[in-house]
Amino acid sequence: MSKIRFDGCCYGETNQGKVRTNNEDTYICQFIWDDSHIVCAAIDGLGGYEGGEIAAEIARSIIIKHLEEFRAKGITEILKDAVIEANNEIIRQRKAYPKSTQMGCVASIGLIDLENGVIAIAHVGDSRIYRYTDGELKKLTHDHSLVGYREEIGEMSEGDAMRHPQRNVIDKFIGEQYLSLDSSNYIEISVWPIIRDTQYLFCSDGLTDLVTSQQIIDILSLNSSIEDKVKMLIASANDAGGRDNITVVIANLRTNARGNAHVEDFEYSNKITKNKKFNICPILSGICGFIIGIVISQMYNMYKADCKLEHPIHSNIDMQLDNSEFGSHSTAIDDSTFLFTPELIKNDHRIAVDSLSHKKESVATQE
Repeated sequence: MSKIRFDGCCYGETNQGKVRTNNEDTYICQFIWDDSHIVCAAIDGLGGYEGGEIAAEIARSIIIKHLEEFRAKGITEILKDAVIEANNEIIRQRKAYPKSTQMGCVASIGLIDLENGVIAIAHVGDSRIYRYTDGELKKLTHDHSLVGYREEIGEMSEGDAMRHPQRNVIDKFIGEQYLSLDSSNYIEISVWPIIRDTQYLFCSDGLTDLVTSQQIIDILSLNSSIEDKVKMLIASANDAGGRDNITVVIANLRTNARGNAHVEDFEYSNKITKNKKFNICPILSGICGFIIGIVISQMYNMYKADCKLEHPIHSNIDMQLDNSEFGSHSTAIDDSTFLFTPELIKNDHRIAVDSLSHKKESVATQE
């Protein structure tokens, strides 16, 4: 299979907001292993609890360290294990901080694999990952909260959810309980294909509690640098009150005009177009036109199959959830060119595994 050229860059920033006296958020935005893999994350320390900032930094450092040391594993396994290790380290560190009995954080992590054309996601809590492409904003994570669930199934509008007094009540977080390596259902894991001209947004609830989906679309659709877009999103949250810390990371993956089709197909099509001579013989002209039509039709169908994929290739989340359960720093990665060989992935290739179990016993509140 031919290689597809991607231009990609990433930028992240965290901001204290206008109300909080400190910033308990952090983020990840960096290459990992080589220039074909990028790890991004929005990590939010539990507000209102002592040690939220410590927990977020522990999660950040442990996740990066684990990814750097265990490349041989599959991307979903390595992400899951990294979050489990961070979770258990937070619990161990809690013993050193007796007052921090609820020290914890929430996180949405994405490992962008340009070699295989996929993004693997690990998620716990109510930070979010969005995919923006062709004017559409799609949320790739599920809020682990009753309000978030009700919004997802249409029982509550986005505006009502943003104003709901329990919007920050979550039912799971990193550091809540000890996790073994087979604790697969606690962490939301999914894998999505990378499609053409896509921006991935990683953000804490300090953004989404105050900035609507349409406002996000309006900013991501601008012909501006991703650094400017990150700053505009943060400014929008602060203009709306800045009640919480705000973290935004954007990974921008731009393809050339060939999109996700095979390079050889385009080269072959162009070669036919250049060499065809319609004035030689009407019959030969008709045959050439027919062949070109078939090639273009197949390429278009392949493109649609990629661009219209709306489900993860792999996920451990059952989409039919049970309703009863339930200061400023920045980092940038400059534009670089990547090569990868994606498989064309169709809906019937996705794998459904065990559903996520939602806990009732322990509820944490992010102020």
